[in-house]
Amino acid sequence: MRRKHGATPQCKRAGDSAPIQAPWFAVRTLHASCKDWYDNELSRPRSDEPAVRIANLRDEELVSRPLRLNFDVRGMGVAPTGFGDAKHGHFVLKVQSDRAPTHLFDFSNGAIQTTLSLPLGATSLELAFKNDAGDDDLLAPARMSIKVSPAAHQ
Repeated sequence: MRRKHGATPQCKRAGDSAPIQAPWFAVRTLHASCKDWYDNELSRPRSDEPAVRIANLRDEELVSRPLRLNFDVRGMGVAPTGFGDAKHGHFVLKVQSDRAPTHLFDFSNGAIQTTLSLPLGATSLELAFKNDAGDDDLLAPARMSIKVSPAAHQ
């Protein structure tokens, strides 16, 4: 099941009429579609190798504006420029769209999330990780395509 970008999905418990915010530990009490999403998320393959990723998105996901992105790195530490070493660095995000010029966001302050208002339509994201020495090939960048929709979250 594909989900729209946003906070924890709205789900219903069996017998309840009002939706609830579904915490990660409530998998057994969720409506079947939410349980499918959680099962899928929990079973998604992950490696122990150092890696960078956008934690709250999947490739080809349908999202709406504004879009909050959460960055994650495994096997390295996040630190502002000037405060790290070879095993610490910061994120760099490249955003490409047919409807807008390419934007490069360098989070040299050590930020691990941002909120963007992207143009409608197909958008490509590339998240890289760079250390103080300027090594931007430490880890393979995370690349994904998303589709920005004008619809509000449901």
